[in-house]
Amino acid sequence: MYRPNCISNTKKGPSQQVPALLGEFKYFSTLRKVILAYLLVLLGFGGTAYGQDCQALVKPFSNIDSSIRYMEKCIESAGLTDTSAYVNAWCRLCALYDKKSLYVRSEKKLNELVQLLRYKNHKLLLGTVYGQLGNTHKLKNDVAPALHYYLKAIDIFEKENSAPALINVFIDMAEYNRSIANFEEARTYIGKALALYDATKYKDTARLIKIYNRFAAIENENSNSDSSMYYSLKSLELARKLNDKNAQAISLNEIGFFLKNKHKVDTAMKCYRKAVALWTEIGADADAVHGIYNIALLMSHNFFPKKGIIPYYEKIIRLVKEKKVDYPLDQVYFELSNCYFFMGDSLNCFRLRQDYYLALIEKKEKLFDAEVSNIKEKYENGKYKSRISTVSNELVESEKNLDEKKSENLIIYLSLAVLLILIVIIALLAKKINNTNRILNAKNKEKDSLIQEIHHRVKNNLQFVSSLINMQINSSKTTTEIDSLNDASRRIRSMALVHEMLYNQDEMEGIEINKYLTELMASIDDIVNSKKIPIHFNIECEVMQFETPKAIALGMITSELVSNSIKYAFTETKEPRIDIYLNTDKNTGEISFIVRDNGKGLIGSPAEQPEKLGMRLISIFSRQVQGTYTFKNDNGLVYTLEFKNKK
Repeated sequence: MYRPNCISNTKKGPSQQVPALLGEFKYFSTLRKVILAYLLVLLGFGGTAYGQDCQALVKPFSNIDSSIRYMEKCIESAGLTDTSAYVNAWCRLCALYDKKSLYVRSEKKLNELVQLLRYKNHKLLLGTVYGQLGNTHKLKNDVAPALHYYLKAIDIFEKENSAPALINVFIDMAEYNRSIANFEEARTYIGKALALYDATKYKDTARLIKIYNRFAAIENENSNSDSSMYYSLKSLELARKLNDKNAQAISLNEIGFFLKNKHKVDTAMKCYRKAVALWTEIGADADAVHGIYNIALLMSHNFFPKKGIIPYYEKIIRLVKEKKVDYPLDQVYFELSNCYFFMGDSLNCFRLRQDYYLALIEKKEKLFDAEVSNIKEKYENGKYKSRISTVSNELVESEKNLDEKKSENLIIYLSLAVLLILIVIIALLAKKINNTNRILNAKNKEKDSLIQEIHHRVKNNLQFVSSLINMQINSSKTTTEIDSLNDASRRIRSMALVHEMLYNQDEMEGIEINKYLTELMASIDDIVNSKKIPIHFNIECEVMQFETPKAIALGMITSELVSNSIKYAFTETKEPRIDIYLNTDKNTGEISFIVRDNGKGLIGSPAEQPEKLGMRLISIFSRQVQGTYTFKNDNGLVYTLEFKNKK
């Protein structure tokens, strides 16, 4: 059977890699249509189902949830005495746990199996458990432990000369390296798996499907799309024969990726949707969510209407919350906020951007909570149980001694036993409280560090966006476009400045408004004052700190007012001046924020200019701080905002 040459390190073109499949390059377009027609048959858009000879094998496992219940019941009721059957059954069950993101349950059982097999010295079974532990840690994104267990499994299987087991772990190592973008190493391992499968007498269609699936995924990552299509079609054909719905979904997902890159949008969409339907049918919630995300990206990359894309992102969020899927939502919130941004819905955009930052924090907290859970579990299963066992043994010995002693000493020995139990309990409680305090202190420090890191990343992202806008400004030709881009850059810079200050300060209590406004004025003058008008800036602010949203609101208001003054107010002013005052009424606690210039003032009232973005932003952010504002002309424009600094 011919396979494309995908193992060699020599770079070849598509027509050289798959000559038997596609022929010469000049016939490439025609034969690609033949491949797509074959794909439609396999998808069921006109073809018929394959034979039903495998139905008995897959019937109990048509759904992951029912499969878990079925296997748990079997293991519990069977009372397996054979170590090999017991270990293999649990490894299969742990693989299903991983499909449902039950990593803690899976890891706990696998570690118990490791201890059992070390005691009984079953090397091949131990290698199997190590391989499954590697899979569990890989899915948890624990890269180092995953590699550790995979290498231990390979070492055992090579020493025991077990070809089928080596094929499995080679496939897993290939997928591991693909997941960390080490594509050359991934191709090496999948090549080893295929070569070993061809060389051994042990043939298993399910294993061959897995090899083809991973080969297709790796070739997609290496941009060998034609080779990827070949292996995806082969794996899909075999999976349909076995009625393996999960393998079919994986193959369809890879085919969809191939078609997306070939700009076959409609067919790619059909592949992704059919993959999602199969994953949903078998209860593979995490895979289904990933498939929906692929659909959303396909629509986004091909400029589908934002209103049509939004329901897919919302469906992902709903499924993750309802099904409790271990799937990071930060990128979903980010893409969804971008959809609302381009639709002009700033409120939903800012709300979802906040959810994006919270999801980033939650992702870090989950990693930390998992470590804390492991520490607690290790403590409870180790020292606590050991202590209880020790106390129990002492009580048994005390009972034996009490039976031998005289009746008059019975009360004394019972009192000593009770006292000993109380001492042990007090000691355990004290130690537990001490450990809990230590863990909480460490967690608080970690959270502070995470929050500071998030501010750093937000600042970097905003600066990156600002740099992109500046690059666009340099390539723009019209004054209107340049002015609009300058306004966008200025607004982004005012927000980035807040996060930069939060990142650079040790305490996270808030933003020092005087320092923030001073730096903001310098930034605005640098961006907006292209004519280098000599403007005197006077900032008189009380020393006070504001929360991040309120500081951003004042910064955006200041940015709009000052930039507008620089652009339009001083055309006839000899000594331009902008004053900013911020002080608190000691009686009422109300804060007065005033921005004024000595320019020509506002022509007309703000109500007569409702469509101007600057005025809309001033109104939005004034309401955000729950304040009331006024405009008036008094030897220039005077803006006054009255609000309270509620926390």
